[in-house]
Formats: sequence, C-alpha cells, structure tokens
Amino acid sequence: MKKFKFSLESALGLRTFGKKQAGIALAQAAAQRRKTLALVESKERQLHDAEEQSTPSRGESIRVDALLTRQATVSYCREQLALANQADGKAIEAEAECYRTFMAARVDEEGLLRLKEKSKEQHQIEILRAQESAVDEFINARKRSALL
Repeated sequence: MKKFKFSLESALGLRTFGKKQAGIALAQAAAQRRKTLALVESKERQLHDAEEQSTPSRGESIRVDALLTRQATVSYCREQLALANQADGKAIEAEAECYRTFMAARVDEEGLLRLKEKSKEQHQIEILRAQESAVDEFINARKRSALL
C-alpha cells in the first residue's frame, strides 16, 4: 500500500506559519497596549499631583506668577494625559486588529487540519478495502482450486 501524502501539506505549512506570525504580532500589540496603559496611569498620577499642588492651601498667600506656573503645569499634564489616552486608544485598535488577524489565521489552519484528518481517514478506509479485497480474492482462489 502506498503511504499517505496530504496534497495540501505546503498550504498547511504556510497557514501554520501565518498563524505563528499573527500570534507574534498579537503578543507585541498586547505588550504595547500594556505600555500605553501604564503611561496613562502615570500621566493620571502626575495630573493628580499637579492639581493638588496648584491649589493653594487655606490661608496660604501665593504670588500670581507662581499660581500661573502651577496652572500651566496642570494644563501641560492634562495635554500629556490626552496624548497618552490617544496612544492607548490606538494601541487598543491595533491589538483588536491583530486579534482578528490571528483568529482568521487560526480558522484557516484548523480548516486545513480537519481536511487533512478526513483525507487520512479516507486513505485508511481505502487501505482496509484493498486489504479486504485481497483477502477475498485469496479465499475465492483457494475455493476454486479446492473445487478442481
């Protein structure tokens, strides 16, 4: 009997490679997302600290230029937080896109793997039928020779 050979093995290899590449891209996007989330949290803490420092405590006298500097610092921290949130939003979108790509690659690979399994099962069935046929022919030949 001939050995099983899947005709789409090279396509399966390409799909497997594509899934691995998509998995790597997804991992990198998730790492970038964690970095941007940490940056957002850091900017939120900086803004909170700047807001606390910008409000004069009760009874504290403060010069106008110092007050303006504190307000400018708060404004700067707000801008930095907005930029960090924007970067985080882009990282979320990139991670979602990488996830969709990974899932599509996984579905493609699984489809070819199922096809390979079915082909292998069909090959086994053909081998069994050929063996049964050979045994039947042998038995019939023995019966014919016994009758002669």
